[in-house]
Amino acid sequence: RNLQYATSKQFNDTRKEEYTPATTIGFELRDPEMSTERYHNLANVNSDKKILKQDSKNGPVQRPGATWPFAWNVHIYLATAMFTILAVYSIFKIFCYNKFTHLFTQYYFITLHLILVFVCLTRIFYMCYDPYNINNSLPIFISEILLHVPEIFLSIAFACTILFLLNNSVNFKNTCLACLVRPRTIMLGGSAHVLSCVMLHIFENSNTIVRTSHGVEKRVLGLTCQIIYIIVCLILGLCYLLVYKMLKSILQKKSHSYINGFQSLYQAIHINLATALLFVLMATLQIYGIFGINQVNVTKFNWLQWGYQFSLRLIEISIVALISWVISLKVGLGPLQHEKADGQKITGLFNCAAGSSN
Repeated sequence: RNLQYATSKQFNDTRKEEYTPATTIGFELRDPEMSTERYHNLANVNSDKKILKQDSKNGPVQRPGATWPFAWNVHIYLATAMFTILAVYSIFKIFCYNKFTHLFTQYYFITLHLILVFVCLTRIFYMCYDPYNINNSLPIFISEILLHVPEIFLSIAFACTILFLLNNSVNFKNTCLACLVRPRTIMLGGSAHVLSCVMLHIFENSNTIVRTSHGVEKRVLGLTCQIIYIIVCLILGLCYLLVYKMLKSILQKKSHSYINGFQSLYQAIHINLATALLFVLMATLQIYGIFGINQVNVTKFNWLQWGYQFSLRLIEISIVALISWVISLKVGLGPLQHEKADGQKITGLFNCAAGSSN
């Protein structure tokens, strides 16, 4: 049609019986219906059809998550619902605190519940706004911070429960550990851990992403943050196993005094034991994730990626529930009234290693 359009115009202009047909060299397209855009669009459509035909031979073309929408929805909505329930429970407990009936003191009680509320709200936002940033709604470093920082606050909360049980069971005043077994130590260590994790994720870029021989992409700085967290989880979990044996032996020697108070403390150290084992399990699972899971391109979801993330969320929910249970324990009224009559604090129930006959 282009050749006909040009030659007919040339024939009318020259009005010669013999003429030379126009060529494409130096040819100016004047037919408005035939443009290069139309040719490019036709080429793109044809190429898309070829791709679809090739993909249809291997299987249906589907978006990420289309093969298992039910499992994906269970993962997202179940985790969001559980974190919501735990957040509401912690907020309710903060307003219902009673220093004469609760095992933990007011400082520990309110601080730990606020940490748990922060963890739950962060997880709710992350899971509802854009789960795992599949649609790239958030910058990558913000998505990584929202994914990993709540885990650090969980470890801080667990360390605080261990510190409270130690300080109210063992007398460290005359030992070399007196300067270390303090809330200040956890505050400084936790702040340094959170700050380092945030800075590592902020400075992450394309130059720090490597691809393994198996095609798994890894963020070097984010991987460093994850390794630090794994070490912290293992230290907390394994150290509490030693602390558990010490606390259990001390309480067994004083089991004849303040039975109701010691029952609450016994329950607390056993619940913390389960929490410690969950931290060890989380560290083990994340070690597996470092070597076998592609955590950079989450849009390429598969069953292995789904199982890994779902398992981590279940462990986090269990840890939040156990910590909330521990710090919400109450003491019996009999020993409480006896101690209140003597003008002593509730923490005096657990000075087992102080050498006092009481």
